Amino acid sequence: MTNPLGLNQYTDRSKYLPTPAEQKLLDVLCNPSSLGKTVVDICAEAGVERKVYYDAMKKEGFAEFRRDMVMDIIKNNISDVLLASVKFGVNNAKNNADRKMLLEMIGLYNNKQDINIKTDNTNISDEELNSKINQLINESNNNK
Repeated sequence: MTNPLGLNQYTDRSKYLPTPAEQKLLDVLCNPSSLGKTVVDICAEAGVERKVYYDAMKKEGFAEFRRDMVMDIIKNNISDVLLASVKFGVNNAKNNADRKMLLEMIGLYNNKQDINIKTDNTNISDEELNSKINQLINESNNNK
């Protein structure tokens, strides 16, 4: 099986080294087109028995290795994510949660909000503050 998505190009193999059968399984599991497929279908596509799947899922390093492979796929295809953001961002600005999540995962986007309230009334009493708040509330109600 070829790796059109560049799987394992950067994945650290020093932590966990999958068997050849597990590697076939990983190639199928990490392919986005396998999303939603059953274990039977995944194993058939990988050319391995279901026992390989269940044994691999029990191993400590397998899940982490799989996660690293998925992150590699995202990093290797981030230019496509950016192009999709440009293509669909203008007309479908509300439909960007998937691309936003991927960009956050690799550190290209960070949703920061500055919530600091700045005021020049540093020496105001509680009574004056309450009066100002009531005044603003009244103005707001009058503008409705």
